[in-house]
Amino acid sequence: MAGHQNHRKLNAPLRSSNPEDPARTAGQDWRWTGFRDKTLWNVLELLILPLSLLIGVWYLNARVSQQQEQVVQRQASEQRQIDQMAIDRAQQDTLDRYIDDMVVSIDNGLLTSPTNAQQRDLARARTLLTLRSLDNTYKALLLQFVYEAGLISESNTVISLSRAELSGINLNATFLAQANLRETLLADSEFLGAKLQGANLSVAELSRAGLSDSFLFEANLSRATLSNAKLQRAILVRANLSGADLGGADLSGAFLVRTNLRGANLRGANLRNANLNEANLNSANLDGTDISQAFLCNTIMPNGSVENRDCP
Repeated sequence: MAGHQNHRKLNAPLRSSNPEDPARTAGQDWRWTGFRDKTLWNVLELLILPLSLLIGVWYLNARVSQQQEQVVQRQASEQRQIDQMAIDRAQQDTLDRYIDDMVVSIDNGLLTSPTNAQQRDLARARTLLTLRSLDNTYKALLLQFVYEAGLISESNTVISLSRAELSGINLNATFLAQANLRETLLADSEFLGAKLQGANLSVAELSRAGLSDSFLFEANLSRATLSNAKLQRAILVRANLSGADLGGADLSGAFLVRTNLRGANLRGANLRNANLNEANLNSANLDGTDISQAFLCNTIMPNGSVENRDCP
């Protein structure tokens, strides 16, 4: 019996003391983590919770940041509105003071004052100074006031607007018949559908102005700058455009019957379907301008000849 037991001891496998022995480490791979008897799924279950918390914290932080940004944007928008209201209030106060001063001047005989009266010079100076402090919206309102008050009438011009800065103002559909706007700076302004019959716009700066569908019957636009202006379907019957710069202007469909275009620059202008019956184009520059689709009857051409191509 004793021999048998000794034989078993001799044949029993010896456990290695080497820590790198695979037989020793096979069941201890997870021992250092504390998860020796755990499966991979058990480990993943333990990781899901902190990962979910991390994602939740990130999402909440993102939402808070987004909400804070929205609050900042809303506050900025509200501040801009407040600032704009303050600007508008200041502009309105400036215009109101100007109107009050002009009413007093009118009551004191401004309209009937002599042409060279100091009262008129002061009124012009006050007008130009006020215009410099107004934006385009209030400039248009001031212009309407001086027109309605009879201060810029062509027949009795009390206040000259020569060199007055009115560029970019919106005068769509306004009524300015017989207004004196000589030498006024009106580049990029809008006159869509405006009534300007008999108005004096000679030597005015009207580059790129929008004058489509405007009524300019017998208006004076001599030597005016109208380069690249939009004059589609404009009524320019018997208007004076002598010496005007209409280079690149769009006059398609415009009515230029009996219009004086003597010496005008029409280089590159669009005259498609324009009515030039009895118009005077003597000495006009038509380089690069196609007049083949314009209406010509008893029209004086640049060389002085009379064109009757489209007469009935």
